[in-house]
Amino acid sequence: KDEYKNCMVQVRDMIGTLKEQRQLLKELWVSRKGQLEQRFQFNVFKQDAEKMLDWIQDNRHEFLCHFTEIGDDLAFAEELREEHKQFEENCGDVQVNIDRILKVADRLKEMQFFDVELIDNLYRKLDSEWKKLYSAVERRTVMLEASISFHRISEQYLAKSKTWIEELRSINDQIITSEETVNALLKSHDVLKQ
Repeated sequence: KDEYKNCMVQVRDMIGTLKEQRQLLKELWVSRKGQLEQRFQFNVFKQDAEKMLDWIQDNRHEFLCHFTEIGDDLAFAEELREEHKQFEENCGDVQVNIDRILKVADRLKEMQFFDVELIDNLYRKLDSEWKKLYSAVERRTVMLEASISFHRISEQYLAKSKTWIEELRSINDQIITSEETVNALLKSHDVLKQ
């Protein structure tokens, strides 16, 4: 009987120890699982940020090298604007991805589990490079709109100037004797400028 009681006590102690060990293993497993998930999120963030940086650098180089024309005439300037709009739309799609990546970076920084300095550096670099590219795209948009406006106004002016030149030629044969005739011609010219 005593031997049986001693065995029962040892078995109970062993079961208690096993339960404690099981609980410790479960806690360790939960902790490691959380760390693994955070590591995975960090790696995905880092990979996504590096892909976006590569895309930005490649496209900024392409943009700065090949998107410099502003058009020699109205039709060409409008064609360039359409091409530029497509590139601008692609940039809009990329903006969505960059915003998502930056939100992940904020979340990772809040966790403070991994190298917050590395996350912050990637965040700043991605944000800065994106702003540089987008700023260049916006400047080109303004330049193309100015080019189109210039060509449109100059074509209108040139079309009106033909009429004015014809009027001058018809007057050329006449002698301008009055100030009223000169003023009328000047007013006609002013209308052409508008």
